[in-house]
Amino acid sequence: MPAPKRDPQIMTQSEATFAMDSTPDRCVLLDGAGCIVQANEAWSSTSRQTDVVPLENAREGADYMAAMGRAALNGNREAGSMHAQIRKIQTGGADRARLEFDRPLRTGGVVRTVATIEQVTGRDQRLVLVAFTTEVTKGAVRPTVIPEAGFSVPAGTRFERLTEALEHCTAHAAVLDGEGRIVAVNAAWRRFTMDTGGDPARTGVGVDYLAVCSAAAKGGDGRANRFLRELQAVLRGERHTFTADARVGTGGEARPFRGRATALNLEDGVFVLVTHTYLDAARTPTASTVRTAA
Repeated sequence: MPAPKRDPQIMTQSEATFAMDSTPDRCVLLDGAGCIVQANEAWSSTSRQTDVVPLENAREGADYMAAMGRAALNGNREAGSMHAQIRKIQTGGADRARLEFDRPLRTGGVVRTVATIEQVTGRDQRLVLVAFTTEVTKGAVRPTVIPEAGFSVPAGTRFERLTEALEHCTAHAAVLDGEGRIVAVNAAWRRFTMDTGGDPARTGVGVDYLAVCSAAAKGGDGRANRFLRELQAVLRGERHTFTADARVGTGGEARPFRGRATALNLEDGVFVLVTHTYLDAARTPTASTVRTAA
C-alpha cells in the first residue's frame, strides 16, 4: 500500500530546521505541548526584550505557550492573539497564520513586527514553527538633538552617516542596537579606554551594554540600577531619552558620570546613542568642569 501523500505546503522538521538556519528572522520550533524544542541563532543571541511579547525565559526547553498565556492574562493583547493562533494550529484548525503588530515610537515612526506561525510535520508529532520579523517604518520625525555630541541627527539618517559624524565629535559615545549590544563606538570612546588601561573587549563593539550596567547595579549602586531601568525603557520604545548619574570604571577606580541615552529612528532601524560625561567630584558639574568619557 503506497504511503499517503504529504501536503507540499507543510514543511517537515528537517526542512524547518534548514529554513531556521538560513534566515535572519528569529525562529523557534514548538512541540505539541508548546515547549521550545529548537531555536535558531537569531533567536538565541537576543535578549527578547524588544519582542511584541517580551518573555524572560524563551530558551530551548521553556514552556512558551504557558509564558504566552500568563502574558495574555496580564493584559497583553498581542500575547493573547499569538496564543490563540498557535493553539489553533496545534489542534489542526489551521495550517498557518500571519499576525502583524504595530508599536509607535516616541521618536516617531512605527516598529512593525510580523509573526508567522505554521504547522510542521515532526517525526512523531505535530510541531509549530514561529518566526518574527521586525521592521521600522518612517514617520514625520524632527531632528534629534544630542547636546553631548554637539549636533542633531535628522530623521532617516543612515547608520553609516551617524557613525561617521560621531567619529569626528569630541563627545565619548557608543551606539546600541535594539538588544542593548554595542554596535559602534567613536574615537573618543576608544581613546579613553586605552588611556585608562581599560579592556577594549569589555567596552567595544559586540559588548552587551545591558550586562555591564546590570553588573554595576548588582554591586549595590542604586544609581546604576536606575540607569539600567531607564535604559531598558528607551530600548523598549517607552521613552525617547533620559539622563541619570551613576558610577563607572574601566581600568581603575569607579568614577561618577552623567549618562544620557537617546533613541534614534534611523533608516537602518532603531538604535540608542549613549554618552557618558564624567563629573568633577570636587565641584558642581557645569559645561566647564566636566570631562566626557566612555
